[in-house]
Amino acid sequence: MQLIYGEILAAARNCWQNGLDTVPMVVHGDLDTDTRQGNITAGVHGLVGLSTYFTVDVKALSDAKTKVVVYFVFQSMEPRARAVELWVKQNSTQCRAP
Repeated sequence: MQLIYGEILAAARNCWQNGLDTVPMVVHGDLDTDTRQGNITAGVHGLVGLSTYFTVDVKALSDAKTKVVVYFVFQSMEPRARAVELWVKQNSTQCRAP
């Protein structure tokens, strides 16, 4: 689970935090090894705080199986955030949107 979490966090930071969009996004991750779950959030800082665009929840179901769920906040960001699902499902290392 920690390996998958680390790969998704690194890829999300590489794609979104480094300015793929017109406004650089902030990618933040939290991992709790006691409960074996974590989340990764991408958003933009604005006048009213952080506006979240998508969140990825990662949870260990067993030692060999991890559940990854992506939640989209804005429909306009959905195609770009779907790249996160591709990283997980297809082991992709490319920063791309389908």
